[in-house]
Amino acid sequence: PPHYRDSLTHECHDCADTKGAPPNVYVIISIVTVVIAIIIYAAFKREEISRFADKYDLTVMVFKQNGTLVLVTVQIISGLASVHTFKGGSDYPSPFADLVGIAEIASLDIYALFNMNCSVKGNFGDKLRLTTQVPLAFVAVVLVSRAAYVAFKGTDFIGEGSSGGLKYMLMLLFFLIPTVATTVCQTFAVSEFDNGDGTFDCFMTADMGIVASGPSCTTKSSPEYEALILYAWLMVVVWVFGMPLGLLALLYSKRRAIETRTTRKGGDDLKTISFLFRLFKPRYWPLAVLDLVRRLSLTCFLLLLEGWIQLLAAFTICTLFVIMHRGIGGYYDAATDVLALACGYEITVCVLGLVWANAAVSLPTPPDFISAFLIVSNFAVLGLLIYLGGSHFRRLRKTIATETANANANATTAAAGPNANANANANANTGAAMVQVPALGAGAGAG
Repeated sequence: PPHYRDSLTHECHDCADTKGAPPNVYVIISIVTVVIAIIIYAAFKREEISRFADKYDLTVMVFKQNGTLVLVTVQIISGLASVHTFKGGSDYPSPFADLVGIAEIASLDIYALFNMNCSVKGNFGDKLRLTTQVPLAFVAVVLVSRAAYVAFKGTDFIGEGSSGGLKYMLMLLFFLIPTVATTVCQTFAVSEFDNGDGTFDCFMTADMGIVASGPSCTTKSSPEYEALILYAWLMVVVWVFGMPLGLLALLYSKRRAIETRTTRKGGDDLKTISFLFRLFKPRYWPLAVLDLVRRLSLTCFLLLLEGWIQLLAAFTICTLFVIMHRGIGGYYDAATDVLALACGYEITVCVLGLVWANAAVSLPTPPDFISAFLIVSNFAVLGLLIYLGGSHFRRLRKTIATETANANANATTAAAGPNANANANANANTGAAMVQVPALGAGAGAG
């Protein structure tokens, strides 16, 4: 019978024994309900919200960008646990593991969120094809429709605004690439079973119903496995290497406009791709693609390593990127630099949490202490996000108040008419003459 993996407990369950919706579905429904409530409220308070957005546009944008940074960090922390347990390692200790299970929503893994192993008939091959082909079909539809519009209107392919949905396509790919790449790399994992007579039976780790092959395996791989391996290599070229290189080429084609911009988002001609580079200073736009490489390195690339090497590699990658960001300081402002470093250190702490969880099997390490430490450190990062956003909001309010006071003072002076200006000039001349008297006295004294 079909089974599914519970994203909260990371346990395998029989689809026939499950009752009700998966736990993450309730979380998704709650989030959707809140979003709908916000939209309805915004519809009735459109003018007030519009005035607030115009007045504090910069603060809203900074908060969204910093929120993106934190969301990417949550994706990495969740992906680390999934990758490590997939290769037989220990999970985060509870209750932190439960929080991470809920946070898997950020990974956008539709199969895991809705337990589609139960609703969609098939094996891992069907999941692999669905996970890789549906986003590619969406990308193809957007690109073809945009190309047709450009051919009909004679405009630029990447123009002002969203460029016919290209902006939202890039935003989706930004979050989706590591998840799809991880699913692709799961195809290459093989589990070996010793028969006790010197022979080994091998199966795909992602689907034990598919006979695999390997260096120590005596079983002959199935034709389905061979076809999946060929397809997975093709998807490695497309998703693991092709997508980052495509984004790099896109940013490189606009590098002069990006490097000469005077604001985070740049001009109207950069609105379509500003989501990719607005976190970074103009000259450090390549860090956008390098950060995507970091996310891939801490998820799908780790699947190519065994469990005991995974954590060492993850710790090394985290340390190198923290040192690089600390030395370069490539983010747009100091506040984002601080938040990025905090997120980098938090990922490192979570790697150490997995090390402690593995050590707890043989050492008397209290899992409650490890879980509490990880929960506190993660909420500290969220607190830092809120603090930085609030600090930026307060500074902007102070600046607006000062500008308003100066504008009112200038308006009052202008309303007083030319007599006020004449009096002001006379007072200024009188003051200058009074200042010159002690200056002459000082000169005489010096003489």
